Amino acid sequence: MTTDFDYKLADLSDIPALIELRVQFLLELRGEVAPESVEKLKAALRPCYEEMMNSGELVSVIATLESQTIAMGSLHLIRRPGNFINPGGREAYLLNMFTEPRYRGLGLAKNILNLLEKEALAMGYPMLELHATPMGEALYLKNNFTKHDEPKYRKWLLEDTVLNKSNENP
Repeated sequence: MTTDFDYKLADLSDIPALIELRVQFLLELRGEVAPESVEKLKAALRPCYEEMMNSGELVSVIATLESQTIAMGSLHLIRRPGNFINPGGREAYLLNMFTEPRYRGLGLAKNILNLLEKEALAMGYPMLELHATPMGEALYLKNNFTKHDEPKYRKWLLEDTVLNKSNENP
């Protein structure tokens, strides 16, 4: 298999590929869902990506092979009032780390992670945070992430959601 991968910051023209890979990631993580739920999600993702990318709130890196997008990772850039550890309050939340199965183990996720780390630092974001899947934990530990347990709680404010709340996997 060739390893002639190209990496770039995603732009608005890459939104269809970002949507397809995000849906693949979520289906792999959650399992099968009703086709209408997939279509509803895809329809909701387009304006979300457009808004977040236009505002600079979301930065994504994609890997391509022969013009096909095969891997991605994103940063959701967050600013909140600071604290003693992070006085500036700038945090980058790492998400959408996904590589198509046949290209796994070739270093794509590691390269995307490294590029996203450089982007975060260049934009003044001193920390990354994420929720790791079991498959991704080794990558993050090898790249000096530390596991931390902070209490997280969730409350749904709307009853009508795309996914059944009884199984809260993303």
